[in-house]
Amino acid sequence: MEAQEIFEALKSRLPHAVRELGAGTASPFITIEPAHVVAVVSEMRDNAALRFDLLQMVTGVDWRDRFEVVYHLASLVHGGKIALKAVLAHD
Repeated sequence: MEAQEIFEALKSRLPHAVRELGAGTASPFITIEPAHVVAVVSEMRDNAALRFDLLQMVTGVDWRDRFEVVYHLASLVHGGKIALKAVLAHD
């Protein structure tokens, strides 16, 4: 499944939680609302069409004006990889 298809599947199920799709250097990423991390990762794990069943890494990035928490996910069933970014204000 391509990143655009993953984004559209999540957007249709959780429209309030998903912001945008971006292209990263290692893998594409989807920016999500921080308050909905559990709902998004649960949908990605439990949805048979997605089946992202492996959390490879969690990374924190401290920018000047914000924090980003990046969840790197993989699907062992379907062979895909994608990252989720939750952006938080510095204050």
